[in-house]
Amino acid sequence: MNFENYLEEVKDYCRSLLLTNLPSPIKERINYISLGKSIRPKLMFEVGSILGSDLKSLVPYASFVECIHSISIIQDDFIDQELKRRDESPLNAIFDAKTTLFTSTLILSRFYEKILDISPPRNIIVFFSQKINELCVGEIMQDLSIDKVNLQKSLKVIRQKTGSLFGLSFSLPALLNSQYEEHVPILEEMGYLYGFLFQLSDDLKDISDDVEHLFSREKPDQLSFLFSLWAEKNETSFKQFIENKNKNDLSKHLAFIQKSLKDFTKDAADKIKANIERSNNSKLEKTLNLLFRDYEELLL
Repeated sequence: MNFENYLEEVKDYCRSLLLTNLPSPIKERINYISLGKSIRPKLMFEVGSILGSDLKSLVPYASFVECIHSISIIQDDFIDQELKRRDESPLNAIFDAKTTLFTSTLILSRFYEKILDISPPRNIIVFFSQKINELCVGEIMQDLSIDKVNLQKSLKVIRQKTGSLFGLSFSLPALLNSQYEEHVPILEEMGYLYGFLFQLSDDLKDISDDVEHLFSREKPDQLSFLFSLWAEKNETSFKQFIENKNKNDLSKHLAFIQKSLKDFTKDAADKIKANIERSNNSKLEKTLNLLFRDYEELLL
C-alpha cells in the first residue's frame, strides 16, 4: 500500500501546527526546520494498515511524533554544533542560540496545545508524555554513562533515546483500537527493536566512514553500544583498538562487530516472535514482518 498521500498530510499538518498564529519573523525562522524523512509516521501508517485502522485518523498522531522528533534533532544539532544535516543547514547554523532553543520549546508547547484540541483519551496524552520523558532521560544518560563501557547500560540508553519514538509509532495504532489494546506491549517492543537497529546502523556507518573524527571526540566511546558489544565479545581486540587508534584494525574487526550485532538482534527478535506466536494473532505476525523486512538493510 502506498502511504505517500498520508505522509503529505503529515507534512501539511506539521506546518499548520508550527506556523498558525505566529508573528511573521518567527514563521520565517520555523520555515527553516527540516521535518525529517517521515520514517516514524510511515511505520505508524504501516502498522495501522495491518491492524485495520482508519489511516486518516492517524495523521495527527503521526504528525505529533514527527514534531517531537524534530525537537530532538534541533537540540542534538545545537549541542553538537552541527553545520549540516542531510546537506541542509540546521537551525543552529543559521540563527543564534536563543532562537534555536526557544524554537524547540515552542514546538513542544504547540504539540500539547494541538493534542488537547483533538481531545484524545487521557491515556494517549500520558503515553506521549512517557515517550518524551524516555527520550530525554536517554539523551541525558548517554552523557552520564559513557565513562565506562557497559553493554546493558548502553542498550538501555538506545532503547530510551532512539527506541522511544519508534515504540510509539508501532504501538499507537493498537492503543487507539480497543480490539488490539492488549497487544500494545508486544508492538512497543517491536518499535524499540526497530529503533535499536536504526541507531546502530547509523553508528556502524559513523565508525566505518570517519575513524579520525571518531577519535577526535573528547570521549571516543560515545558509540557505546557497539563498543560495549565488541568489548564483551573480544575484550583484548577492543582494548588494542582503543589504545592504538588504528584504522586498519577497525576495518579488520568491523565484520566481527556486524555479526555480533546481528546475532544480538536475532535473539531479541526471536523473543518477540515467540510472544506473538503465543498470542496466535496473524496481524501481529504481519507487523513483525516490518521489522524483518528492514533487518538486513539496516545492518548491511
